[in-house]
This record gives sequence, C-alpha cells and structure tokens, in this order.
Amino acid sequence: MRYLKILFILFLLQSNLYSQVVKYKSDLPVVYYRDSLQKAGEYKLSLQNHLSSLSKEFTCEALYKIAVNYAELNLKDSALYYLNLYVDHSSDDRLILADKAFEPLKDKKADWHKLEIKIKNSYLKSLPDNINENLALELFELSILQNLYEYYIDLLKMPNSAFETKNEMESSMFSNPRLKKETYTEQVLPNIMKSENIFKAILQKYGFPSVEKAGVFGENIAYKSIMKLNVSEQYLDSVENLFNKKLFDPLAYAMIKDKYLYMKDKKQEFGTLLYYCENDSKWELSLYPVSDFKNLNQRRKEIGILETVEDYANRRDAKIPKSYYK
Repeated sequence: MRYLKILFILFLLQSNLYSQVVKYKSDLPVVYYRDSLQKAGEYKLSLQNHLSSLSKEFTCEALYKIAVNYAELNLKDSALYYLNLYVDHSSDDRLILADKAFEPLKDKKADWHKLEIKIKNSYLKSLPDNINENLALELFELSILQNLYEYYIDLLKMPNSAFETKNEMESSMFSNPRLKKETYTEQVLPNIMKSENIFKAILQKYGFPSVEKAGVFGENIAYKSIMKLNVSEQYLDSVENLFNKKLFDPLAYAMIKDKYLYMKDKKQEFGTLLYYCENDSKWELSLYPVSDFKNLNQRRKEIGILETVEDYANRRDAKIPKSYYK
C-alpha cells in the first residue's frame, strides 16, 4: 500500500512538471512558515502529513515543507530532490536561500551549487531579453538580504531570547515589534547598513535600475530600496558632485535628491517619489507633493530625465492629484 502511495505521488509530480509557472510576478516574497509539528520538532509526523497532503493535491507549500522536514531529519538527498521540484513549480524561490533549515545541505557542495544556479537561472528566465543580467542578479540577492528580518524572520532559527514577550511587544519602537532592542542593534541594524551600502554601489555602478535595465521586478526592488535609503547630507553632496561631473545616473540622482527632501519634510524637486494616500476611503498610490509642479517636466528634462512625470506615474499605476495642476 505504501509503495502504491509513493507511485501515486510520483505520478502527480510528473503530471505537473510541464505546468506553466509565472515567476516573480510580485516583488513581495512568498513565505511558508513552519507548521505546529515542525515548531515542536516533530518532523517525522509533519513529513507524513505533507506527503499525504501531496498525494491528494499538488501544492508548492507541500513540496517546500516536505523539503524542510527531510533537511531537519538529515536526509539531504531527499530534501534536495523536493527543493528542485519546488523550484520547477514555484513562483518565488528566494526563501530557499534565506531558510536556515537548509544550511546542512550546503555540505553537499556540488548539489547545493547546482540548486543555487538553477534558482538564479529560473529568475533570469522570468525577465525580458536584453536586460543586464549581472544587475538583475545583484538586485535579486539584495532583495533576499532586505527581507531577512521582515518576511523571512521566522526562517532564521533565531533563539527565543531574541524576541520580546507578548506584554512587551506593544511598546516596542522598532519596525518588527517582536524583536528586542539589543537584537535590533546587533543584527538588524548591521543588515540594514549592509543593504544600503550594496544598493549605493549598485546605483553608482549601473545607474538607477530601470525596467529596461533590470525588468519590472528589479525596478520595484530598486524603488523600494530608494524609499528605505537613509540619505545623509554628506551622501547627497557626494552624489551631486559625481552627477555634476556626469559620473552619476540622472534618475538615480533625482531619486536620491527627492528622498533627501522628503526626509527633511520638504516637497520633492524632480517628481520621483510616490506614496500611498487615502482618497474617498480608498488607499491609492499617488505622486508625493512637488515644489513648482508647473515646471517639473522641464526640470526633469534639464538633468537628463526624458520621461515626463505623467508617463512615469502612469507606468507605476500612480495618480497625480488634480490640485497639482491648478
């Protein structure tokens, strides 16, 4: 009976091998959190449940959790087998590279390297032709780093001592209210600084990662990185100096300048920043207030941005308030 069940699972997997998967349609990460049995360390029971579930319905979540269970049981070949199946069918493979459950699999260097290459090639295949592959991969890896202590935090095997108790969570001042102050200082802040430095290097090396350079996914990662960037006056001065020498991308410069003004509670200058605001009880993406809006497109053109603010907003599905034109 068990043999027949395994055969049925294999048949189910083969029947789904050629299904069309849309990769990286969203820049929001896909995450599968541990089930209650996994949290309790009952990996054999969890494995049985998910194998049974997979025999009834093919899901990426089942594939992933089976791989986690096999990894935790030190059955590395089985874990790698299901991870490869997961990559064949999933819409987002980044969590594999963040999940600490798979650290032991790296001992099988050749197999793990093949899996990493497969994940990266799968990502590149989701992008249009003629993009800069090196830039796209750098943004791909940056997106994993940026999400470590947000979406992927429950995959990091952090000790209970790193988190606040339920009573203390409400008063936490940090972006992830579950983390203790010392955890934030010792782990999260260095990760934020590392991410910022990587992104600054990307901007200087490639200019702003537009759709043409890095695809929609890459541009979205870059835009979010700009919004997270802490732009100091010193950094802005260095960017302006490079820009004036024609050594810095115009759009990247404009975004950094606008972000600096935003941080100073001032109106932006080049119309690159968007924000969510409430309009008729609905939240919609809108152009952040601009100084001298009437001459905005001229200012953009003068520094080398040929795309009008109207085309820019339309491309990002954002609204420009009618009041800006009055």
